[in-house]
Amino acid sequence: MAKRITEDRERGLRISELVEDGGWQISHLAREVGVDRKRIYEWMNGAAMNSTSLAALAGVLDTTREYLLTGEGPVSPATSEGAAATLDRLVEIRADQVAMQSDVAALILEIRGLREDLRSTQGRGEQGRGAR
Repeated sequence: MAKRITEDRERGLRISELVEDGGWQISHLAREVGVDRKRIYEWMNGAAMNSTSLAALAGVLDTTREYLLTGEGPVSPATSEGAAATLDRLVEIRADQVAMQSDVAALILEIRGLREDLRSTQGRGEQGRGAR
């Protein structure tokens, strides 16, 4: 069951700021969150909300529940240290993947060359045996 979060004018101001900074149209935001426009305006004025709605709103506004509730912590989940470290690791993995693709392509070319050499060597051996 969703927990009820009491009225909070400061939270409303944070929501309003994120809506404005994100260039959101209220109707579009309401659709994304799954509520009507009136509810968004109420939240922007600090109305009570439930924890499920808070989580949905935070996700759509690309912020954290902590920031909406308290004004503390990272405004955006991507600014947290854990997310930044994860992003750095993903960049490293992608670089390794690109390097491996290049290595695999070079190996395939080498195998094709060896196969051609083997075929031509076998072909010469069969020709020599047929001449006897």
